[in-house]
Amino acid sequence: MVVLDFPLPVVLGRLTRRSVRRARTQEELWSGNRERLAMLVSRDSLLWWAVKTHGRNRRRYSARMHDAAWTHLEIVRLRSLPAVDRYVASLTRD
Repeated sequence: MVVLDFPLPVVLGRLTRRSVRRARTQEELWSGNRERLAMLVSRDSLLWWAVKTHGRNRRRYSARMHDAAWTHLEIVRLRSLPAVDRYVASLTRD
């Protein structure tokens, strides 16, 4: 199992760029839904949700990774973009 555990600034930066792009282009997300710039600053925004849940989710996943019920899994926790690049490169080596 691969866990992408990026710092909150990385998550927020990517989420902001993606949401702004989708709002500008009016890209359909699903079933006709589209993001709006006004939603970026509302209490219902993905940005607000990411801020509220990031720490809690990190703690929850960390606890689960150390749970005896998961010992049968090989867990790879990647915390940075260079770590992801190194991991992917290691998979493609002969």
